[in-house]
Amino acid sequence: MAKRLRKTPERGLNRQVTHVCPTHDELGGSSVTYQLERVQCGKPKCRRWHGPYWYAYWTAGGKTRSLYIGKKLRPAAEVATERNQRRRAAAQ
Repeated sequence: MAKRLRKTPERGLNRQVTHVCPTHDELGGSSVTYQLERVQCGKPKCRRWHGPYWYAYWTAGGKTRSLYIGKKLRPAAEVATERNQRRRAAAQ
C-alpha cells in the first residue's frame, strides 16, 4: 500500500512511499533511512506518477534532510560526494 508524503500548498500531495529499506547508514553522524518513492512531476497537465526513485532521509540541525539517490540504491555518502564534486567542477 502506497503512503502519500509531503503536502505542499501549490501542488498538493506529490509523493507516494512504496518501500522503506531496512538498511540504515550514517551520514554526518546521523542515521540515514532509504525510501523508494513514486513522484508527480508537477507539470500542469501531467497526472502520472513517475519512478519509483530512491531517496535518503536523515536529521541534521533539527531538520529532516533528503537526498535524491536515483533508480538504483547506493550509499547516501557516495551520492553526496559525487554531487559535491560535480558542483565544484561546475563552479570552476
